[in-house]
Amino acid sequence: MNEYSDAGKLYSYTILFILFTSLLGIGNGTDNYIISLAVSQLCLAVPAVVYLVNKKTDITKRMGLCKVKPVPVIASVVMGFSVIPFISMINSISMLFVKNVTESKVTATADKYPMWIMLLTVALMPALIEEILYRGIYFGVYRKSGIIKGALVAAILFALMHGNLNQFVYAIVAGFMFTMIDYAGGSVIYSIIMHVIINGVSVVSLYADRLNSEMVNKLAEENVYNSVMEVIVDLGPMAAVGLMITGIGYMIIRKFGNTYEEEKDSGSVINVFLGVGVVIMVINIIANEIM
Repeated sequence: MNEYSDAGKLYSYTILFILFTSLLGIGNGTDNYIISLAVSQLCLAVPAVVYLVNKKTDITKRMGLCKVKPVPVIASVVMGFSVIPFISMINSISMLFVKNVTESKVTATADKYPMWIMLLTVALMPALIEEILYRGIYFGVYRKSGIIKGALVAAILFALMHGNLNQFVYAIVAGFMFTMIDYAGGSVIYSIIMHVIINGVSVVSLYADRLNSEMVNKLAEENVYNSVMEVIVDLGPMAAVGLMITGIGYMIIRKFGNTYEEEKDSGSVINVFLGVGVVIMVINIIANEIM
């Protein structure tokens, strides 16, 4: 199917654009997370804009920016908060085995900027660009191969683009959830809401000391775990409750949203362009873990 090939080209061209900006030294060698994040988001946005312009027809629909309904919007807000304990548990387990390459840089940047700037750049900007790209464009193409299969492909591409194992682990879980929410509601706006909330809570927790809020301080508490079992015992109950609420929210969105119609296509989603991009990102992740 030609659309699969075009999506593969978009992914590989995005990778090449990232490598090109890296070779030019744009955004490299800085501890300012806002600058490095803005550069990485620009690398995602520029090829996507070119792709959308070339497609010409029904750009808004290709971006997944379809109309939403009040009840699913409320459900997605609740789900944004309810899924956080589960994502935190996955992240904590991941950090037992791999290093967290972004935490120190994000924390140092938060010391230099007010919270509203961090919310705009770290919470809102990535949510908009990444959701439109991975849930709007990629899932919009790959769901034609089957909803679950398309959701997995979009989630894997989303996770790989983070460039490190720690973020890959929880990004693939979150990415799959986001994609299924968009499928249920028929719009990328639902996952944008969830993504903003998850990122926003992380940002707010960085300012816990300055906010002087008991609730925020509790949210920002970081426990050092020595085993997977410790993580599960400490975070498991809250994660389980959160997942139950998230599941209920999904059913509400499925009932009141505009669920995408399933489109059957027998073509293979795998092609040379997509394969090259995936291989490059896998090598990049391995290199980042070794260095």
